[in-house]
Amino acid sequence: MPPRIRLKHDRLAALLGASRLSQNHWALRFGISRGHLSDLLKGRHPYISARTRQKLLDALGVPFDDLFEEVADAPRPLAATVPVPANRPPAVADRS
Repeated sequence: MPPRIRLKHDRLAALLGASRLSQNHWALRFGISRGHLSDLLKGRHPYISARTRQKLLDALGVPFDDLFEEVADAPRPLAATVPVPANRPPAVADRS
């Protein structure tokens, strides 16, 4: 399994804090919502999309290793790890 890429949220917070610009400013510059940026800064979303990673790197002009790290054995979301029984009924019954 390939390594996952994790955001260094503390480093992102330090970079944005040093700029003395608002989170609203940075959210607009990154092209993400203010709420999503807040979640990133708090570490709520450590594994972000490649597109969002690139937006952060482009706007901040920092090397990849400054904001991200590869994690070999990162936990997967529960839905991806729990097998679904073959005889399980459909989630929504067809009432036609």
